[in-house]
Order: sequence, then C-alpha cells, then structure tokens
Amino acid sequence: MAPPKPKAVAKPAAAPAGGVKKAKVGKPRNYDLGNGVVRFSKSKMFHKKAKYKFVGKKNPKAEKPKKPTVVVKQIGGEKNGGTRTVLLRSRRSFYPTQDKYVYTVYSSIL
Repeated sequence: MAPPKPKAVAKPAAAPAGGVKKAKVGKPRNYDLGNGVVRFSKSKMFHKKAKYKFVGKKNPKAEKPKKPTVVVKQIGGEKNGGTRTVLLRSRRSFYPTQDKYVYTVYSSIL
C-alpha cells in the first residue's frame, strides 16, 4: 500500500478590492423565540452587555468652537457704506410649498 499524500494547506481568502473584510452574518444572541418572547430577559441582557459598568457615568462633551456664519468685508468707494456682511454658506434654494401629510388608517373605526 502506498503512503498517504499530505493534504494541501488551505490558503486564506484574499481580501476584497477595498481591503475591507465583510462581517460574519449570523443570528443575534437574543433572538425572538416566537410570540414576542425573546431568548434572554431584559435584566439578563443588561448583565451580558455589562451595562452596569456604564450606569451613572457622566462623560462631559467638549464644546466645539462655533464657526462664524458671516464675514464682514471692507467695501471701497466714498458712498458705499464701508462694510458689508457676507454669508459664508448660501441659503437653501428650495423650500417646499406644503408640509408633508402623514396618513394614518384607523381600521377600528371602519
């Protein structure tokens, strides 16, 4: 009997063109068992996610400096007033004429 041949080592899958690997698709830990019943209770998931570590912690957000919306420009000429305030960003060019309606269907009334 001939000696067995060694198996070829599987090569890892090449990364996609962008270099970003896709996340594995699977089912979540706390999936629905049916009729709105989930696998783990609210308190069980609180501990599984270790949310007790973050309750009561305050992380103050650093305030960003406000960007100016207008710039004061000098205008030449004797009778032109001297300065103008110019917007840095132009305003919206389209304003809807009517508000969008939200349709709700009341099946109990019908």
